[in-house]
Amino acid sequence: MEGTSKGTLAGKTREGGKMPGGRLCNVFRFRDDLIASVHIYLDPDYTGEMKRVSAGKNRAW
Repeated sequence: MEGTSKGTLAGKTREGGKMPGGRLCNVFRFRDDLIASVHIYLDPDYTGEMKRVSAGKNRAW
């Protein structure tokens, strides 16, 4: 499932689809007719203000 989010963060209104950030994706795995697992991914640039995503050997998670 793909979607967008909206709300207020640090006093600023955010709305996915109207700004670069605020997008999400949920991935479901099924076993028979039941959900076996779900993985939720949120755009790392949630606020739409990052110039790039930080990555590398010294990245703190």
